[in-house]
Amino acid sequence: MNTVKTISILMIAISLLSTQAFAQNNKMKANVSNDMIEREIANFHAPVKSQMDLRNFMASNRTTALDALSQNSKRDFIGSLKFTKKGLSSFNYNVLEAELTPTEIYGILSMFGLQRGTGQFDNARPQTSLDQAILNLYGENNRSIQANSGFESQFHGGSWGKIADEFLEGYRCLSQGTCVQADGHACTSNC
Repeated sequence: MNTVKTISILMIAISLLSTQAFAQNNKMKANVSNDMIEREIANFHAPVKSQMDLRNFMASNRTTALDALSQNSKRDFIGSLKFTKKGLSSFNYNVLEAELTPTEIYGILSMFGLQRGTGQFDNARPQTSLDQAILNLYGENNRSIQANSGFESQFHGGSWGKIADEFLEGYRCLSQGTCVQADGHACTSNC
């Protein structure tokens, strides 16, 4: 009789643990799905997805987020941009980090649908409450929580690190699906 009770209790416990694990797994999958949807929306609404888009955008003679950069840094940043058919694939992040606040960096990255990467600029200096809010939303603490979910995104058949990062620092896009080391640059998942 005790053996039957013990087995029954064990079966109930296993069932409850399995249900809890299943629910946790589904919650993580939902977070990954929401993350991917948010990225697709940002990319869809990005005004600059190619070199041609950039030329047209700059020729419109309107004020852009890039105007926050000094003339030399603006020239260096624009010169560093590389695009693939998916969008911006690499850029010089040192130029942005050296001169801009998180809000200004967010504005520039949003031109390319990569604004979620603002939190990766560890040396950006917040000056306003909005700067701090952006860092809190996209910063290291939030990224590390998402990254510990155990899910990894894929692009062009290869692993792209933890899904919480928008780009790989210290690399640039050499060709589609190939990031190579390059100090001060960032290789995006569009590579």
